[in-house]
Amino acid sequence: MEGVYLHDARSFLGTATLTRILSKTSPKRIYVLCRRGYEGARERWTSLLPDSIAEALLCSPKITIVDGDIIAEKMSLSDEMWNTLEQTVNITIHSASSINLLSGLPKMSRSVIQPTLELAECSLKFRNLERFVYISTAYCNTHLWRLTEAADVPGQATNTAFTISPFAYAYAKNLTERLITHKFNKHDISNKLLIIRPSVIAPAIEFPYQGFSSPASTPSTVLAASIVLYPGRHMVIVGRCQDPWKETTMDEVPIDVVVDRLLIHTAFATSGCIHAVRGENERFPFEAWWKPLMGERRIPWRVKPAWKEVDWHSSKLHPSARIYKVLGASFAFSQERTLELGERLREKGRGDLRLFEPAGEVYSLTSRRDDIRQMAMAIVKRNKWPKCLVKLLCRKGNEERYKSI
Repeated sequence: MEGVYLHDARSFLGTATLTRILSKTSPKRIYVLCRRGYEGARERWTSLLPDSIAEALLCSPKITIVDGDIIAEKMSLSDEMWNTLEQTVNITIHSASSINLLSGLPKMSRSVIQPTLELAECSLKFRNLERFVYISTAYCNTHLWRLTEAADVPGQATNTAFTISPFAYAYAKNLTERLITHKFNKHDISNKLLIIRPSVIAPAIEFPYQGFSSPASTPSTVLAASIVLYPGRHMVIVGRCQDPWKETTMDEVPIDVVVDRLLIHTAFATSGCIHAVRGENERFPFEAWWKPLMGERRIPWRVKPAWKEVDWHSSKLHPSARIYKVLGASFAFSQERTLELGERLREKGRGDLRLFEPAGEVYSLTSRRDDIRQMAMAIVKRNKWPKCLVKLLCRKGNEERYKSI
């Protein structure tokens, strides 16, 4: 890597990507766009990372923190900075995107679609651009029955694609993929576009430290908090499987696996779409996820799922199931291209990147107790419930778990 432009390095995924680039590659310069510049970066990184890692990022001679506006002309940068980017950047990574499952398409267009198109347009002006990396989602095609990883991004879609998508976020990602693909095809450089599709992102296995997480950006943590607070005994979930306890699955991938797949496919000049997922053989059956979740509840009774063959948007669903609409579904995401690349790396003795999660892992939420409490407090505040509910209903973890690292 020569010159890397990373937007937004303050995000959960952006922070993990930045730390991994510095530890595993030798870029000459990394330009990171952060709101409020250096102060914004310091505030965010010190809240996410141990002090030693945060300071290493802030003091790194290879990192240039840029204060700008992605949707403004030339990102509101000075002529000198813009000319520097134009001359030196060869890889753009767009890792900033709000995981908002409640907002409608108009808001998603402002937070997901427009910024991506603007960044793509700016990147196309970089004279030495080799790769534009866009972080999408594995759920962008949930309205389709069967699709391979390497399938072309569809050039067109109908209103049906929007109406049968589980949430506007998935459709916004789908639409964004199609628009940037069209843009790169128009410039006859489709081979420079790499789209990474993560499934449900989970805390890190080991990098930048074990359990690294931003709770609001790990959907299963937020979902767990909502169910821990739920006082009822039954929960209606969409389900069409004959044996939902075993056939319904959860595909959750650690953040460091996502980042390492991003970096290795960028290094090997992969283009097109890549899934960053657990995959068909390592998905957790619903039962393996649900039982540990019930163990985190301090309420003495357990919630019993009730699967119903209803629409994803049905009012009959439990409120949490209406937000996390794929809770009762099962997706077998393909990952052939990463499997092939992983085999090539093993043959060359280069297995130092974590492209896959450990096989046979037992699902547990114990290490996320502080994160669950944090999200539970946010839910309590939003609903104006008594704050004492969090103390009563959530198990306590270790709030200083990373400060000693």
